[in-house]
Amino acid sequence: MAWWRKGETVHGVPEADTQLLDDEAGSVRPEALIARPMDMERVKESMRRLEIRFLTDEDGDVLALWEDHSLLFSLEGPQETVLVVRARADEMVPTEWEARALAGVNEWNRSRRFLRCFLGEPEASGAMPVYADQHLHLGPGVHDALLDDLIDCLAVVSCSWVEWLHDDGALL
Repeated sequence: MAWWRKGETVHGVPEADTQLLDDEAGSVRPEALIARPMDMERVKESMRRLEIRFLTDEDGDVLALWEDHSLLFSLEGPQETVLVVRARADEMVPTEWEARALAGVNEWNRSRRFLRCFLGEPEASGAMPVYADQHLHLGPGVHDALLDDLIDCLAVVSCSWVEWLHDDGALL
């Protein structure tokens, strides 16, 4: 059995929940610019607005799945104010390629600031998973428009990361 249970998907989300813009003025609604404390419900609301399908595990963490990778969103830290996003590529690197994989991971980290890449421990299959993560301290709170931008950016960068692993990184 999977560690997650089926969560919510985007189907007929009410308009009020999906838009931050005031249709008449064409600007961001004032209430969308009020910083509020972080919680996982806000992450889910943002993902609904962005029309990103997700699953929720028993701890309340959120998992979004793409064709070749997944993203896990959680809140960590003493007061759960750090938004942690962990990406995992679906394919793994053979242990024989460890030196090559480490060179690729180091190249990604040297040339980019957003999403830090690393190799996981070898699994029973004899292959190593490839991860990337980002930690964002949102202690004082964040407004909805910025949260949407952050989650959208993390989703886009994670897709670029996996493409890089297949192409320029030559790891998968």
